Amino acid sequence: KILGLKQLNIINMGDHELIYFHLQEGCKLELIHYFYETDLCHPKENTQGIYRHMALKTDDVMEVYKKCTENDILIRLHPIVMDKLLCKGMLIEDPNGVEIEIVQKFV
Repeated sequence: KILGLKQLNIINMGDHELIYFHLQEGCKLELIHYFYETDLCHPKENTQGIYRHMALKTDDVMEVYKKCTENDILIRLHPIVMDKLLCKGMLIEDPNGVEIEIVQKFV
């Protein structure tokens, strides 16, 4: 809903479900939703050995920011210009504590 990804399907695995979203050119994003409480880990920005970060490109980072604020999404870094990366970007956190970077590339 927030990122505007098209949901493909949901597979119920009994104790959890797999939720698939279309990215592009045959790529999919798989999210896992457990039906029970699990341990919560909050890795630091430089923690290695675990999945802690992903980046997605958007055409309008301010629109994503607006949707995040309207839906109480945890924002780790408000939109800023990142000169060295030639983009404007922000950081949010998913329900599992994974950092998601949203970037809008400059032409």
